[in-house]
Amino acid sequence: MKLSGVFDKFKDLDQIPIDEILKWINPAPNRIVLENYLAGRIIFPQTVAVSKQDLKWDLAILREALKKNANLVSKISRKIFIPDEYLARFPNLSELIWVFIDAFKPKDIWTVIQKGAKFNTIGSVIVPSSGGKVEVEIIIDGKNTKIAAGNLTVIPCQKHRCQISFTVKNGHILGKVKGVVEIFGGRAGVIVDTRI
Repeated sequence: MKLSGVFDKFKDLDQIPIDEILKWINPAPNRIVLENYLAGRIIFPQTVAVSKQDLKWDLAILREALKKNANLVSKISRKIFIPDEYLARFPNLSELIWVFIDAFKPKDIWTVIQKGAKFNTIGSVIVPSSGGKVEVEIIIDGKNTKIAAGNLTVIPCQKHRCQISFTVKNGHILGKVKGVVEIFGGRAGVIVDTRI
């Protein structure tokens, strides 16, 4: 019997340049230590992070591994698919979605779906197209949230469908600077990324 893990899905982890992983870790560890850590994840992909540092390093490796494995994203339907085993392995859902945003660089509005025995919608990601330092104002259920440039913000919306109003400064969403749209909510809520 072979134990499986998140990293056994990626057959090319050894092809990821260490410098690409290092850019996601602050403070940056010793290069050789990180190379050895990556080798451990290749040999023992089922190993679970035992410290916050391990978890941070695993998320950095996952960011780069996802870039070469586009089967978890559909650009046509604007969907991000997060497998059940990822949700079990990485406890912070917002952090995990952040990894997918960094790897796939979606624009406009995307739906986040849990992929397993069932497909469950767990939220939406909004990434405005930018002409500069983009700022966004989102209104959900009468609650107004202003997101300054350079932020990743989670707005709770547990309902299956959420009607939002948006206004964008120095950018646009779905080709508009202002609008109303219905998007999916769920346990991840609505994640707005203005880090462009």
